[in-house]
Amino acid sequence: MSHSYEGRLALLGLKSLEAHRIIADLVYVDTTVFNLVDINPDNFFRAIVNNSITRDHAYKLYINYCRINTIKHFFCNIIIIIT
Repeated sequence: MSHSYEGRLALLGLKSLEAHRIIADLVYVDTTVFNLVDINPDNFFRAIVNNSITRDHAYKLYINYCRINTIKHFFCNIIIIIT
């Protein structure tokens, strides 16, 4: 009996490959933003730290303005859309 991809994942209690990739990307962003790796986050992300928060958290990432699709679909803009 053959199961679909989603059926096999549910049967085994696993997450999809897409979910694993999104989680890995979010972990990479977190380590980059909080300077846990030797990469300057200002080169990739536009962050505004708000010290007088009333809701949510103080760290917000914003999409960089871009005119061409190459930059629009770059990792640092795509991951912000996902979150």
